[in-house]
Amino acid sequence: MRFGARILFEDVATTFQPGRRYAITGPNGSGKSTFMKILTGEIEPSKGSVTRPKKIGILRQDQFAFDSYRVLDTVIMGNGPLWDALQERETFYAKPDLTDEDGMRLGELEGIVGDNGGYTAEADAATLLQGLDIPEELHERKMSELQSGQKVRVLLAQALFSNATVLLLDEPTNNLDLESVHWLQRYLLAYTGCLLVISHDRHFLNEVCTHTADIDYQSIITYTGAYDDMVLAKTQIRARVEAGNAQREKKIAQLNEFIQRFSAGTRSAQTTSRKKEVERLQTSDLARSNIQRPFIRFVNERPSGRHPLEIKGLSKSYGDLHVIQNFSASVARGEKIGLLGRNGAGKTTMLKSLLRNATGYVDAPDREFPGGLHARRACQPTSSLARARTAKVMTKRTRPSAIRAERCMSLVASVNSLAMVDAMVDPDANSELGRACELPMMKVTAMVSPSARPSPSIIAPIAPLRT
Repeated sequence: MRFGARILFEDVATTFQPGRRYAITGPNGSGKSTFMKILTGEIEPSKGSVTRPKKIGILRQDQFAFDSYRVLDTVIMGNGPLWDALQERETFYAKPDLTDEDGMRLGELEGIVGDNGGYTAEADAATLLQGLDIPEELHERKMSELQSGQKVRVLLAQALFSNATVLLLDEPTNNLDLESVHWLQRYLLAYTGCLLVISHDRHFLNEVCTHTADIDYQSIITYTGAYDDMVLAKTQIRARVEAGNAQREKKIAQLNEFIQRFSAGTRSAQTTSRKKEVERLQTSDLARSNIQRPFIRFVNERPSGRHPLEIKGLSKSYGDLHVIQNFSASVARGEKIGLLGRNGAGKTTMLKSLLRNATGYVDAPDREFPGGLHARRACQPTSSLARARTAKVMTKRTRPSAIRAERCMSLVASVNSLAMVDAMVDPDANSELGRACELPMMKVTAMVSPSARPSPSIIAPIAPLRT
C-alpha cells in the first residue's frame, strides 16, 4: 500500500487464523488503520487481493451515521442479515392483506430471524450496552441524544453484536472506564472467532491477544504472543543480526589487511582465496525500523519542598449531587498518583479543582469556568512551605471552558513544578456533572513553593508504544 511516494507496506502475504486474537501494532502513521480499512473493503490496496469471510464485525468510526435510530436498533444493525430481515418483516406486517407469495416470503424471513437470534435480539443488545456502561434509560433514546463517548460505546456494542467470524476493532478502549475495559477483555477472551484489534493500551493487548501482526520494515510480520512478547522477539532478532554483522565486519577487516599485505608477494593464491571469502562474508542489510523511543525530560534546576501540595477539607457539589466531600490529601515530592473511577465519578472535576490556575501550563481561556464551587476549607501549606506564597482567587460566572484531560494528567505528573495552585472546578462535559450551569461562588487558597521545580523522580523515559 502506497500514499504517493511513501510505502506503508508492500508484497505482504499473511493469513489470519480462526480462534486467534491478533494485535495490529506499529507507531502512529505506520498504516494500522489503513490496513484495517483494506481488510474491511473500505479502501482498495495498490496491488494484490484480500480474501474475506462473508460476515465481518467492524467497529465503525462515524459517530453521526446512526443519529436517527434508537440505541437498541443501532446495536442490532451490527448483524446485517438480521436487521434486513426484521425491516422487511415489518413491511409485510404493515400490509392489511397478504398474498400467498407474501406469506411464503414472510415464512422465509421468520426463519432468518430465528437463525440469527432475532427473538432475543433486544435483550442481547441491552446486555452488551449495560456491560459497556450505557444505562437502561438510554436504550430507547435516539443516538443523536447521546454524548460522544456514549456513542463510541454503542458502536462498540454494535460490532460485538454481529456474531461475525472475524471481528475488526480499531481503538475499542477509547472512552471506556476501567470497569468497562475489564468487561470487554472478558468478552473478547470468550470470543471464538478471529479477532484483529488496534489499541494504544498495551496492558489490554497483553491480556487479550494471542498473536501480534507488527507493521515495520515496510511489511507486516506476525509474531506468536501478545505485545510484550512481540517487543522481546523483535528486539532479539535485530540484536542477533547486528551481532552477526559486527562479527562479519571484524572478519572482513582482518581478511582485507591480509590481502593488502600479501597481494603482490608469494602468497597470491592465499590472497585470491581471501578475496573470495570476503565476498562470501558480506553483511546483511538492516532495513530501517519505524520504532520510536519518545521520552519526557524535566530539567531539575532546584528541588521543591518535601510536601509541594496539601489539600484540606475540599468539597464540591452540583445541586444535590455531592462529588467531593471534605477531601484532604498531602502530595509528597516524587509521588505519582493514579486517579481511578467510573465515567462520571468526578475524576476530571478533581483534577481541575486542583490544577485550574497552574502558572505557565494552562492557557488563559482555560482558567475561566462557569460558576465556582463550595469549599469549606482551603488547601493549606505545611511547615516545610513556610516561605510559600499564597494565591486567593474568586471565580466569576462565565462561559464553559474545559481543560483537556491529557493536559490535566501532564500537570499531575509535574505537580512539583507548580508555583501556584488555585483549586477551581469545571463541570465534566462528558458526564451528568456537565449539566450543571449556575453554581455558587467560592474562594480557595493554595500554597506551593514559588521556587518549586520538577523533582528527579519524574524524569523517566517512556517505553515505546507502537500500537
